[in-house]
Amino acid sequence: MSPFYKNSITEKDLVALCIKGDKKAHRMLFDLFAGRLMSVCRRYSRSQEEAEDMLQEAFIKIFSKLESYQGSGSLYGWLKSVTVNTSIKVLQKKYNKIVSEDIMDIQVHGNMPSIHHNLLAEDLMTIINALPLGYRSVFNLYELEGYSHKEIGELLEITESTSRSQLAKAKKLLKKSIPEYQKYAI
Repeated sequence: MSPFYKNSITEKDLVALCIKGDKKAHRMLFDLFAGRLMSVCRRYSRSQEEAEDMLQEAFIKIFSKLESYQGSGSLYGWLKSVTVNTSIKVLQKKYNKIVSEDIMDIQVHGNMPSIHHNLLAEDLMTIINALPLGYRSVFNLYELEGYSHKEIGELLEITESTSRSQLAKAKKLLKKSIPEYQKYAI
């Protein structure tokens, strides 16, 4: 593994120090990954404050479960997985279950619309964050995190068909929202 820029410490060494309870190692791990993990939390939250709460919960879980990281695969991948799962659990607690509709016959034909050059990534995140919670969660998990519908179903405690349905609905809403948003973004 390549050494980190600070103190030439490797991921393996950093994890070992964190497991031993080294506060400086905890801080280093947080400093190295908090920014990228905050981006993950923002995809699931409605506000900056909610994302910060999710990140805090994620790091509590990360530090308590770090012993279970086996070193296979990237540390960031493991941290991201814990963060996604924690974010979903926070939403489930806060909203007492993600509201889902089980409409199986929705079909969205064609691809997502091409994004006009004036539409920035930040604008796209604003549009995605405006989706209803269930749609947004499925969209993020499937399109951005790469989960399968089966995995999404297990994580959100919904059926695979509900996951597919909510993804189709999310895409349909995004198709409508992007041209509308561009009218006002210019």
